[in-house]
Amino acid sequence: MADRILSSSPLSSAPSTEATFRTASSQPSSHYHSARSLPYELLQHVQVYLEESLFSQALHFLLSLTTASLKDSRSLTIPPPDYLAVIATLCVHPSLTTRTTSRDKWTQSNDALKLLRIINQVTGPVNAGLTEAYKFRRYTERLSIRRGVTSEDDSNVNNHKLNISYADTDSLFSLAEDFWALIGWALNSACLPGYHATRWEHYAPFLNYLLDVLETDWSLREETDTCSESLFWQYIEQATGGNARGRRILRAIFADGSTASLNEFREIFRKELKGPKSNTEKLKKQEVAVDIDGEIYGDWMQEGESSTEEENEAVNSNLSDPLNIRPKKRIRTRTPSARRKVTPKTSKRSLIPTPTDNDDSDVSMSEAPVTQPSLGGPESITIRLRLLQLLSTVSANTTLIDSQTEPVFPDLHDLYTLFVEFIRPLPLSVFQQFVLSVLSASLSGSTKASISPHARVTLCEFMLQRMIDRESHKRSTFEPMTQARLASDYLPYAAVRNTVEAQAKVSLLLESVVRQLAKAGVGYLKQSSELIEALEQGVKNRQAAAAETKGNRKKGRDGGDEELAGLVLQESAMRMRIVIQRLDK
Repeated sequence: MADRILSSSPLSSAPSTEATFRTASSQPSSHYHSARSLPYELLQHVQVYLEESLFSQALHFLLSLTTASLKDSRSLTIPPPDYLAVIATLCVHPSLTTRTTSRDKWTQSNDALKLLRIINQVTGPVNAGLTEAYKFRRYTERLSIRRGVTSEDDSNVNNHKLNISYADTDSLFSLAEDFWALIGWALNSACLPGYHATRWEHYAPFLNYLLDVLETDWSLREETDTCSESLFWQYIEQATGGNARGRRILRAIFADGSTASLNEFREIFRKELKGPKSNTEKLKKQEVAVDIDGEIYGDWMQEGESSTEEENEAVNSNLSDPLNIRPKKRIRTRTPSARRKVTPKTSKRSLIPTPTDNDDSDVSMSEAPVTQPSLGGPESITIRLRLLQLLSTVSANTTLIDSQTEPVFPDLHDLYTLFVEFIRPLPLSVFQQFVLSVLSASLSGSTKASISPHARVTLCEFMLQRMIDRESHKRSTFEPMTQARLASDYLPYAAVRNTVEAQAKVSLLLESVVRQLAKAGVGYLKQSSELIEALEQGVKNRQAAAAETKGNRKKGRDGGDEELAGLVLQESAMRMRIVIQRLDK
């Protein structure tokens, strides 16, 4: 497997396209333990726990079984795929995360994700049957019910069907249209404040886990040449959009919280954007006294109804007693005193915004103010890059997949053209995180490579070919980048668009290529007069082009001005000089 995975020096030779676009390496299949199903008696225990909503007992029971089985043998005892789907739903369901203030429920969500991670790390996704467990069934189940047809896979799943809403109407894999609907909604939440951001706190670790599963599953399928059975290829085939499914997949990956993106990728769970109910009603019940002799009946008459009831009683009294001799009944008008509000927290102990005193206790979180669209924080950027890497890997290895019908997914050339279409117009600050591997790794704090060096160089070259000012440029090539091509075709040129931001983006792309080539291996990129001359000529041309628009101080898309873009341009040129000066001659 090691010879098929991208090495630390991928650009030192001219590898084939198929060998260069690989996902991050996972452990070989021999590393994983085998999996065995739960005995019938133990499975009945778990079923009772889940169906009675005793999630803490069910998860603790399963965790103890997995750890005990590891000590005794090389096999791991795991629940059936249908149970794993329920456990995955518990990781992100609002009732256990953002719609509750119970620490027990937060713990249940965390324990569910902990159990899934252990199973993936110990047995791997293939042995654990995660391909069947994480299958989105929103349309396939409805179609089977209407036709009265039950497939072999459905019958296997229904053998362990749980009588619980989290396995049916409230299941993540039944509510979401497909995997990309989940990706689009989660990444939309990463770009917005308020309760959207709170939902992202729970989606982010779950998406990282799912990406670990997808990357590992693809690597294992490559060993046996069964990539067509991989979970990620299943998600691509199930993607809606017809011939434009590739573009819809990219729209999900680049979801930015804008109105158009929110209209396309909506919330997954019912009333997902509603927070925990206010404690006002609970405080009222605790503080309202009950005095039958004093005709105070607690919450029998609500405050909102008091005025209406009083008016009706007055009218009836006037009709039956015109002289108003009958004494009026005492109406409770007592209001609870103000107390300290209990602010709910998430499982990460971060505060959740609570409605104000004038708000209803069940106000929708979707009414939060929408800010300027962006792509979220570093963790969101890393997840997007990992998805791009997976798409590159699949598109470069479509020959391993037997397609009897028309192509399901764009080839590598069309895919990278889509990448350029979505990445090039990004704000400069976000664009910088996408193209610079050093910045992406430092911001995310993740040791897992988000995108391979060769894929990053190819992506930068595709964008450079469409952004630099050179009419005779040969476009859309997957040839390995060399020092001669870098010095003659890219370094000396400025951007076509005569703006400071465009010049800064071209400089960042060139910096990314120079960094990757410098790390490719000793002797691959050498310090030479031609290379230095090409760099200095390009720096001069880009700064001259940027100087022509110095008087224009219009705000950019990322909220910065041209002065900030000019600073990025200068710093990028300085970093390239430092990298080249440290090269061997």
